[in-house]
Amino acid sequence: MIKVKIPNNFLPERKYIISTLFGQFLGLNYQIKTYDENNYKIILDNKKELIIKDSFFLNFKNQNYLSIQNIPQSPLQKSNNKFVFEKNLPIIYGNNILGSRI
Repeated sequence: MIKVKIPNNFLPERKYIISTLFGQFLGLNYQIKTYDENNYKIILDNKKELIIKDSFFLNFKNQNYLSIQNIPQSPLQKSNNKFVFEKNLPIIYGNNILGSRI
């Protein structure tokens, strides 16, 4: 079973995101745990980890992310990396930087 560690704030929002991606879209079994770090951590059965930087909720202390001034303005940054099949896919939040750790 895949373990997904999420930061311990904005829990309903984070759990909804994980449920939608892992459960509904991918149909995977997963277990959510919270922890005191700022990134998402996906741990596979073989103990390999994928760390995904939180580029959204990290910027907020409370529900003020719902205000109109937090909606990105056009033109949006476009994705251009080897892991995205669609070229010029808009990036609404976050950035186009990929990192790795072996």
